Amino acid sequence: TFLILVASLSLHCMLLLMEVKKRLEADFGATSYSMVAFYSFGKWMQFLVECLLVVTQVGFCIGYLVFIGQNLSSLDFYPSSYHIGACLPILIP
Repeated sequence: TFLILVASLSLHCMLLLMEVKKRLEADFGATSYSMVAFYSFGKWMQFLVECLLVVTQVGFCIGYLVFIGQNLSSLDFYPSSYHIGACLPILIP
């Protein structure tokens, strides 16, 4: 039941955020969620939203690298950390 409560609250907040974005887009031309944060709460919240988006994207990339490393390590006898390390020079310019 707790999971249903959290899912319902998450859905409600997402729908509220979409409604606010639609109104701010019509009034001020806010096209991104960082702009919604700026018009709603100011410059610091815009910065926080952008930082949290970067952290989220980095987390997805790291999760994907771990997934690749584990799948490649099942093909040979090297541990997954070697495969992850082999992918890093490609990603870091």
